[in-house]
Amino acid sequence: MTLRSSLAAAAVALLAGCAASPEQMLAGNYIVDVNRIELPPVAVGDAAKTFKQAVGTTTLKLRADKTFLLAGGLPAAGGTTEGAWAIEGESIKLVPKGSPKFKGAPKEFVLTTNQAKTELVLAQSTPFGSIKIVLIKNGT
Repeated sequence: MTLRSSLAAAAVALLAGCAASPEQMLAGNYIVDVNRIELPPVAVGDAAKTFKQAVGTTTLKLRADKTFLLAGGLPAAGGTTEGAWAIEGESIKLVPKGSPKFKGAPKEFVLTTNQAKTELVLAQSTPFGSIKIVLIKNGT
């Protein structure tokens, strides 16, 4: 074995040991991309604008220990929510701890991500239609 091949083998071993797990790639801070919020057609005018402004203040922190902190957003949602997250197939499931903060609140949220793990998408059905919110990674 030559010195060059020994160095190459050592570099490959080092890189393999440093490869980030899917959880490590997803962990970090996310903010809402207000330009990519999609609302049902019934949410028009000032109601849609108010909703987008409120949701636009939402931040999500996915921690490496697989817990999360969701803060900001709609005042009716209770301000901050903590819980656990997990990767399930192609989705990320957020499960808030404790009881839902208001009647009809989901017991879990399922988000999808892009291949680069830099965006999360929440598509939630409501009695009025679907809401789609895109969160973009904003640091670690």
